[in-house]
Amino acid sequence: MAKPHAVCEVELLTRGPVPQRDREQVVEKVRALCEVGHEPVLAAVVNLKVRDRAGHELPAIAEASLDMNGTPPEPRSGHAGYSVIPADEREVVRHKSLAMHPMGVEEAADEMDQLDHGFFLYLDADHDLDRVVYRNGDGDGGLHVLPAVPGEDLPGDTRPPILPSTQVMSHLPLEEAEALLDETDDPFVFFAFPGSDRGQVLYRRFDGHYGLITRAV
Repeated sequence: MAKPHAVCEVELLTRGPVPQRDREQVVEKVRALCEVGHEPVLAAVVNLKVRDRAGHELPAIAEASLDMNGTPPEPRSGHAGYSVIPADEREVVRHKSLAMHPMGVEEAADEMDQLDHGFFLYLDADHDLDRVVYRNGDGDGGLHVLPAVPGEDLPGDTRPPILPSTQVMSHLPLEEAEALLDETDDPFVFFAFPGSDRGQVLYRRFDGHYGLITRAV
């Protein structure tokens, strides 16, 4: 089968002692993946991270992002750091379904930090409910957990204190969750579909579209 387009260069970002052979292998595999489709891949970025803490369940993490024939939006005034596109053109362009094992809030905060994310959806082992741990966006690095559980004794000695969030999990259809996200400066909305308690995260992508994270069935 003839390849309909040239393959873009792969941008490789690493953290920790990533061996050279692993760097070369991931670039080779991502370039091969770019050749599969019939549309041009405009950009490919791979993050390779090796954790410092030995014996962790996920000692290494690899994340790849491919821009499949998109049109990079022009950054304009609006949410800082995000591209702005008309509301009627925004859509969910990435949907991740996660198989979540139960964990405590401290472990969830560790996972978030290891992944370099600003929020992390997890299944709370102590309360058997979907929750989000996140860093607030005002620059002080404060940690919060959503939703709050009355009377919960949150940890505060081993890290910056984890505080209960003032936000709640809204029960909304996806379209209303999108509208709510557009109306705020928040990076995400934690919500569940009406009639369900399964938490989902709708988040703002840097390209102006939405991403959706749900728990796998």
